[in-house]
Amino acid sequence: MTFGEKLRTFRLQKKLTQQELAKKAGLGLNTVSNYEVGRTYPKSREVYATLAEILGVNANDLYN
Repeated sequence: MTFGEKLRTFRLQKKLTQQELAKKAGLGLNTVSNYEVGRTYPKSREVYATLAEILGVNANDLYN
């Protein structure tokens, strides 16, 4: 499973929209959308950590 697929799965499990996740993580909606479709990936471990905290998972669970 790719990073984007994992991100989308965990986001839906938390019943968050892309917009809600983006706002909580301090990211743009387009950024979250691009992550989920696999166009881009976070460049920083801090972003992985922030997303993992919001989604209630271990950051290692998001890595490929």
